Amino acid sequence: MTMNSRDQRRSWICCVIATVVIGWAVFAFGSPQDIIKEGDVIITEDDILFEADEVFPVRTMAAWATGIGAVLCLFLLPGRRSLRNFPVILGIAAGVLLLFGWFMVANASHDHDSETWQFVRLEGPLFSWAPGSIVRSRSIGVMIELTLVLLALLAAVRASEGSAWRGLFALLALLGAAVALLGLFHKAAAAPTVYWIEDASQSAQTFFAPYVYNANAGAFMNLCLPLAMGLALSGVGVERKRAVGIVWSLVAAIIIAGIVVAASKGAIIALLLTLPIILVWNHRRLRFLIDGFFVQRGRKMERLLIMGALAVLILSFVAIGISFVIVRWNEFFGRLENPSSTDLTGRYEIIKLMIRMSGWEEGGWHGFGPGTFRHLVPYFNTEVGTEIDGVWLHGHCDPLQTTVEWGWLGAAAWLVIGGGAVVSGLLLLRTKGLLASADVPLVRGAVVALAMVGLHSVQDFPLSIYSIHLSAMLLCGVCWGLHASRRREARKRKANS
Repeated sequence: MTMNSRDQRRSWICCVIATVVIGWAVFAFGSPQDIIKEGDVIITEDDILFEADEVFPVRTMAAWATGIGAVLCLFLLPGRRSLRNFPVILGIAAGVLLLFGWFMVANASHDHDSETWQFVRLEGPLFSWAPGSIVRSRSIGVMIELTLVLLALLAAVRASEGSAWRGLFALLALLGAAVALLGLFHKAAAAPTVYWIEDASQSAQTFFAPYVYNANAGAFMNLCLPLAMGLALSGVGVERKRAVGIVWSLVAAIIIAGIVVAASKGAIIALLLTLPIILVWNHRRLRFLIDGFFVQRGRKMERLLIMGALAVLILSFVAIGISFVIVRWNEFFGRLENPSSTDLTGRYEIIKLMIRMSGWEEGGWHGFGPGTFRHLVPYFNTEVGTEIDGVWLHGHCDPLQTTVEWGWLGAAAWLVIGGGAVVSGLLLLRTKGLLASADVPLVRGAVVALAMVGLHSVQDFPLSIYSIHLSAMLLCGVCWGLHASRRREARKRKANS
C-alpha cells in the first residue's frame, strides 16, 4: 500500500468520524439538549413523594463524542502531529478560556439548589479574595464541554494543513440541506413535535427539523448556506466539475427553501444579507457562468432546464410550509399592535438587565462563572422593579450572556477566537498566491458564515446551541489554520527561491 493510499484511507475514516459526531450534534432531539422528564408527584395517605427526574444526556453524549472523535482525527489526519503549527494568538485565547474557566470552577464560592432555588455557600474556596463560580455544578459541566470542543478546534486546525477541511465544508453543507428537508417533511406531515416524540414543552409553531426553536434551525442553515454556495462556485471554469457545481447549487437551493419555511425573522434577515454578499463577492465567477449560459448555445437548453428545475424545487418546498410562514408572520405583525408584548420589547428588557449584570459592580471583569446565566436571572429580575416575564434560559444576545458568565476577560478571549477567524480569512483572501483559485469561494463562504452567525447571535442565542457552537468553532479552526499554514508555506517557498 502506498503512502498516498494510506493517507486517503485515514482521511475517509476522519470523514466518517466527523459525520457521526456532527450528525449526532445536529439531529439528536433538541439539537441537542439533555432531555429532562420531571418525576411524578405521588400523594399517599401518609406522605407526598417526589420521584427523581429522568435525564437522557443528549448534549453530554454529543460533547464526549466530539472529544473522542477529535482525538482520533488528530492521530489519523495526514501530516505532522505537532502543536508548533497551531496559531499562537488562537492558542493564547483558548488557553485563557481553559485556565480562567477551570480556575473559576476550582475557586467556586456557591452552588445552586434547584429544589429550594437557593444559592448554597461552599466551604473552603482556594482563594477567598479571588473570583469563583457561583454555581459550581453547572460550571463544571460547561468547562468539560468546552475542553472537548477545543479539542475539535485543534483537529480543525490540523485539517486545514491538508485537504480535509474541504470535506468538512461539504459535510456541513449537506447537513444544512438535510435539516431543511427534514423540516419540510415535518411541516408537510403536520408533525406536532420533533420526530413525533411526546413533549408537552414543545409548540408546533416553534420547532423546525430537529431544533425545538425554529430560529436556531435558521441560524444553522445560514451557517451552511455560504459553504454550499462556495462549493457550487469553486469549480467554475473547470469542465469536469460542471456537474458537481450543479449538485451543490441544488443543495444551496434546498437550504434557502428551508430557511424561508423555518420562518425565523432573524434568519431571513441573515439570508437577505448572505445572498447578495456571496454573489457580489464572487461576481467574476458569476459573470463567467452567466456569459457561458448565453454563449454556449449547445448547452443553453440544458441550463434553462436546470434553472427551471431549481425554481420549481424552491417553490414546491416553500408551498409545503407556506401556511406555517404565514402564521408566524401574522403573529409577529399582530403583536405590534401591543408593543408591550412583542419579542423585541422583551429582548430589550433582558438586554438592559444583562448590561447591568455584567457591569463593574456585578460581574465585572471576571463574571459569575461559565453557564450560570439561567440561575441568575430570577434574582436580578426581582430588583428591576418591573419584572421581565417568562423563564430565561438564554439571554437572546449571546455576546452579552457570555460577558455575564465569563466577564470581560473571557468575553475578550471568545471575541479573539471568533473575530480573529474572520480577520484571518480576510487576510488570507487579500494576499495573492496563498490560496488555490478553487479554494477562494470556500474561504469567502466561511467568512460570511461566521459573520452571519455572529450577527444573528446579537439578537438571539444560536451559539448557545451545541450543534451551531461546534460547527462555528470548526470553521474558526479552519480559518485560523489556513492562514497560519499558507503563510508558513509561502515563507518557505520564498526562502528556498
